[in-house]
Amino acid sequence: MTFATMARWALAMALRGPAAAQAQTLDKVSFGTNWVAEAEHGGFYQAVADGTYAKYGLEVTIVPGGPQVNNRLPLLAKKIDFS
Repeated sequence: MTFATMARWALAMALRGPAAAQAQTLDKVSFGTNWVAEAEHGGFYQAVADGTYAKYGLEVTIVPGGPQVNNRLPLLAKKIDFS
């Protein structure tokens, strides 16, 4: 998914609201981080757990990284969508 496609999709979802997003199939998105899971990043995981991302039409997979992880390679290999 390119940045322009994501921006158009985000604008469309904002204009339609969350009810319209629920009627659609969820867009699968993987988010690669450059940190390991810690309490301060809990909001990302909570949004997955409580359905906030799904409410807006996204099925998010968080791929934890760390200080030694180079997310550019999985991004180029299309293993993750965002970094």
